[in-house]
Amino acid sequence: MDLSRPRLQPILITHFAPELLHRIFGFFKHPAIHDNRIKVEDINTRFADGDYETLKSLRLVCSLFNQVATVFLMPILRVQIDKPSLDRIHAISRNPLLGNGLRGIQVSVGCRFKVHVSYREEFLSHQRRHVDQLLNYHAFFLGHRVEDVTTETSPGCIWTEARFVMLERIRACVLACDRCLGRDVGAVPSISSVPQSDLQDVLKRPVEEALIDEHQEILCKAYEDYRRQYERDWPVISKGLLISALAKLLSGPCRSVSLSFERFNEWKQHWYSFNDKEASTKWLARPKGLSEVSELEGKPIEDELKVYSGLFWHLPIAISQTGSVLNSIQLHGPLVGYEYNIICPEDISPAIPDQPIWDQLQMACQNLQAFILTNVCFRYKLRHDRFPINFHSYEQQPIEEGVSIGKYIDTILSGKTLERVELDASALDLRALSRDRARCPLGHALSRMTCTNMRVISLTNIGISQKKLEAFCQSLNSGMQQLSLLDVQLTHGSWVPVLDLLRDLLNERWVQGKCQVRLSLLGGGEIGQLEAAHNNEEGEIAYLERLMGRFMEYIQSQQVGKNPAIAPGLFS
Repeated sequence: MDLSRPRLQPILITHFAPELLHRIFGFFKHPAIHDNRIKVEDINTRFADGDYETLKSLRLVCSLFNQVATVFLMPILRVQIDKPSLDRIHAISRNPLLGNGLRGIQVSVGCRFKVHVSYREEFLSHQRRHVDQLLNYHAFFLGHRVEDVTTETSPGCIWTEARFVMLERIRACVLACDRCLGRDVGAVPSISSVPQSDLQDVLKRPVEEALIDEHQEILCKAYEDYRRQYERDWPVISKGLLISALAKLLSGPCRSVSLSFERFNEWKQHWYSFNDKEASTKWLARPKGLSEVSELEGKPIEDELKVYSGLFWHLPIAISQTGSVLNSIQLHGPLVGYEYNIICPEDISPAIPDQPIWDQLQMACQNLQAFILTNVCFRYKLRHDRFPINFHSYEQQPIEEGVSIGKYIDTILSGKTLERVELDASALDLRALSRDRARCPLGHALSRMTCTNMRVISLTNIGISQKKLEAFCQSLNSGMQQLSLLDVQLTHGSWVPVLDLLRDLLNERWVQGKCQVRLSLLGGGEIGQLEAAHNNEEGEIAYLERLMGRFMEYIQSQQVGKNPAIAPGLFS
């Protein structure tokens, strides 16, 4: 009788079910993915090199591993407004496994303008201003050498021979711009402020003629590259090709997507911008960031700006219409210029809104959990006689909801599921501590916001009335974890009822260690009177810091019995 047992077949990992492999391979996923989504504040997080290479290798084992591992490879897609990015999106669309793992889109908003293509002198003048800024930036640090800093990319690092070579090339480019524009300025470019340093003689010696000639050739090539790239890339945005391609890529039911608009950083790696001819040409032909709009005041670029800024509403709408769910939106950098109304999906007059666009944007943002607006300059002019705007007085603002950025923010904040809101409208205002500094009037949007699920709120450089700030505070829920008010100015009314409201809402959670409150540089209301009465020897900033400390103590503690906004002689 044969009593031998049948041979058992070994179980291999390739025999595992796809669901089990998905859990195993998930240990190598992007660190920003949690609950199958990416928070927009984590969208700049990079893939760990080891994990990424592991997933790439797993794809090569067999078709099953390829099917499971590929989904983890590209959780975040970073694109620019150009043809290469469009081609990349189309290539990803041809691999559904790769596209199915997308959870975040980051768009770098860089622009090219026809005025710089049609008129060579405009291109050269624009480059002249920026190269001159770069020269003065480097010249400033000639007098600020920090001997204990050895990092090559630090502005105050030791000046190496390679950096002196780059400085000389920048000087040559300034002179080349002048000569191309027909200006005879000699062989030494002017500096707005020559530092007192043992290195200042570097800025006074003549630039070699051969180097100036070389940079005239570089400028000519940069202009041709800029023109070709404009003609190549303009249809990508003007015909909506980028928006439709991204929407198609993200199509599918219930996919959770984070969307981030990043300003194009024209100063990125500027230390090496003039390292050689190729680097110089590339830097001079680069797209322009929207922060440069104010420098183009009076130029015929408004129609093009409307096309570029259309991304801020057309892309969220297009994504939501494919069945995907927008869970967070982030806008980074100065997106609004001084002269141009570029973040408003309507006509120049706020009295005639393009209602369907607003309605579509509102629907697209109904499931939003986070909205982050950082370093945005809000100061602009509405070109309409009936709506004059005074930069220094909120009382003269006609209707807050009519201001384009206010209407845009109001629409996005209309969602009922928001958990995190950060609004920072402080960019490009150099009078950081000035009491007559303009604040962004967002009272209308904040007073209408639904805060049922809100956990984190941060407001910076905001102007708001007591009535609307009270309405905002009353909407806060008892689950708040963090509240930050920085440089918030009351345009009308008193801080007393506002502090009382915040104390009633947040005191118990603070005692339990569940909530943080930060108040800094608040203004308006009683604060001006308290400042006028304080001891002048102490200094305004030091006094404000102590006053903010007492405000926070009042909200957070039971020990301060009297509201510090009405306590007479508090610091006498």
